[in-house]
Amino acid sequence: MYEVIKGLSARHDVSVLAMGKPTPESREAIAELRRQDLDVRDVPVPTRSRSEVAFSAWRARRSMYGCLYWSTAFASALDATLRRDAFDIVQCEFAYLGAYAPPRPRNGGPRWVLDAHNVEFRLNETLAQTAEGISGLIYRAYSEREARLRRREEIEACLRVDRVVTVSASDREILLSEAPGLAVDIVPNGIDLNRFVTSGASEPARPASAVFVGKMDYRPNIDAVLWFCREILPLVRNRIPEFTFTICGGHPVDAVLELRRIDGVLVTGRVPDTRPFLDGAALVVVPLRAGSGTRLKVLEAMAMARPVVSTPFGVEGLNVVPGEHFVEAGSAEEFAGRVLQLLGDPGFRERLGRAGRGLVETFYGWPSIVSSLTRVYSELLEAPAAHEVER
Repeated sequence: MYEVIKGLSARHDVSVLAMGKPTPESREAIAELRRQDLDVRDVPVPTRSRSEVAFSAWRARRSMYGCLYWSTAFASALDATLRRDAFDIVQCEFAYLGAYAPPRPRNGGPRWVLDAHNVEFRLNETLAQTAEGISGLIYRAYSEREARLRRREEIEACLRVDRVVTVSASDREILLSEAPGLAVDIVPNGIDLNRFVTSGASEPARPASAVFVGKMDYRPNIDAVLWFCREILPLVRNRIPEFTFTICGGHPVDAVLELRRIDGVLVTGRVPDTRPFLDGAALVVVPLRAGSGTRLKVLEAMAMARPVVSTPFGVEGLNVVPGEHFVEAGSAEEFAGRVLQLLGDPGFRERLGRAGRGLVETFYGWPSIVSSLTRVYSELLEAPAAHEVER
């Protein structure tokens, strides 16, 4: 979002209304936007416990996701902002902010765009399939309820706006299957190609190593590293005892922190810069079994010319070819075999790295992505508004 805002502000007058969570990261992000000389207003949103959110969701017959991000203070601030200034476009990030759009048809005013980073209900559907054990039964019941309600809320949000933007063709098709005729464009995720650049070292600092990068309180990432450590890592270390696995990302939950007890596993927590961890590892693993949207972690790894081993879920929606830009694995045994194959073949690792870098240079640089989004705006502003068509 930062890169999109920065790119748009070079061509347009941009204002940002941010849902300001009381965290150091949130305050840091808002401060950085202001340093870009942007008009930024943050609306503090109080922290609520999961039990409070769950009770609100049950009482309102809404998803927890929808309740968590609904704020009367934010709705009032949005209304005041729209009354204060005349905007051509209002872009909502994620479906939960799309819920703030007024219903269609509207009597004039700006055009509304929803940037759907994920198809949220599919995220819950896929997570339910990974649930195991007694706790898994409870989580599966939660996921099934959440998926059902998120589907309704997400499609309602899509129908409120004038245009939906997805990051992949697969996400577009899912939304169209739920709402045929929905106006959906594809604008992919991107990467800062000048920032994510390999050091060019002939050998990684840790030759027998892999790294996973991600936000470690995000459930698909939690499932991924638990699965890797429990089922894949032992198979690799049976062949290469010195093999190490680094989990790099902020807010690790207790289940992730406990993985530090396993020989060869390092959990870093939040780091100021992920690039040294990517550059220092022999390969990057993406053992995701659930999710939606596309994975910035894959683009970052490829931009730094790191070879990637991934499940089909991990690269879903990206313009990649197995065996050319990454190696694909489904089962734990296959994943371990792919890791061992790459560790034993430096030439193959180098070819994958070069191909991955070439791919992101061609398709995933921010300038071309911002241009694509600007074209969506232009088409939307040139077309008659919904209320004009229906009249």
